[in-house]
Amino acid sequence: MSVRGLVANYTISYSPKAHVRSDAWLKPKYDYMKLNVDAGFDSDTLAATFGAVIRDHRGKFIAAANEKMDLCFDSFTAEAIAVRFGLNLANTVGCSKIEVNSDSVEVVNALSQCYSSSIASFIIDDCYFMSLGFSHIIYHHCNREYNRVAHELARLVRFFSSSVWMDNASNEVIPLLVNDATLLMNE
Repeated sequence: MSVRGLVANYTISYSPKAHVRSDAWLKPKYDYMKLNVDAGFDSDTLAATFGAVIRDHRGKFIAAANEKMDLCFDSFTAEAIAVRFGLNLANTVGCSKIEVNSDSVEVVNALSQCYSSSIASFIIDDCYFMSLGFSHIIYHHCNREYNRVAHELARLVRFFSSSVWMDNASNEVIPLLVNDATLLMNE
């Protein structure tokens, strides 16, 4: 947990209205890394954007990246490419055990079953073969509120060039990382 998150939790804990947040980021199992991925898809231009962020089991930022693609056929394909993009990032930083979170239930189901009959089936196959390089991998669907950092990274790349951050997060997502680490709410 970040120092800012600890300070926020400590400060809020003294409020008589403090309670545990129900929409806080969910930590992975002990000794696992959490990979959150998200995609944006514009059906008018067929452009797609991707965001990925990796944190350890304590919520410590490890790495993040975003990228854009000028031509993508549908949102399912975009979400599948986001997972492949995230797996590449996880491989680059040397992750061994990872929990992958995506807010696309269809993609998570396809990855969990190692099968898709969609146009993106070759991407699902790529993810399967990439997953063999990890000692353990778990795919989970998560609601958008648990995936805010990856969502914001995918949104930001629409306006800026693709980027990779190692050890230090982008200034634009630091408030979201702190918010994820803030376990208490004052309402």
